[in-house]
This record gives sequence, structure tokens and C-alpha cells, in this order.
Amino acid sequence: MAMSAYYLKGVLGDQIELMDIFRGIMPYLAIVIGIMVLMYQFPEIALWLPDYLFGKYIP
Repeated sequence: MAMSAYYLKGVLGDQIELMDIFRGIMPYLAIVIGIMVLMYQFPEIALWLPDYLFGKYIP
């Protein structure tokens, strides 16, 4: 995300402050972090499709 923010700052120049860009990114960053926590706590969320397509892996 930081690369995108710096790219946007380079394109827009003095029209926008870098802090404004990062302030706009924060809600989406919070969503990404929240989803990562959910995936860590409940890995079945991400693994249901491979399990459905290929069957459960039983070592």
C-alpha cells in the first residue's frame, strides 16, 4: 500500500499531502488487518475451497 501512496503523491505533486493519502488508506488497512486476524483464528475460511475441490488432506 505504501508504494501506491507514494506513486499517487508523485503523480499529484503538490495537490495533495502524503498524510491525506495515508489517512484515506487507514480504513482499508484496518479491514485487511481484521481479515488477517480472522484467517489466523479460523483458517477454514480460506481453506474451504481447496478442501471442497481436492478433498481434505490427512497426513
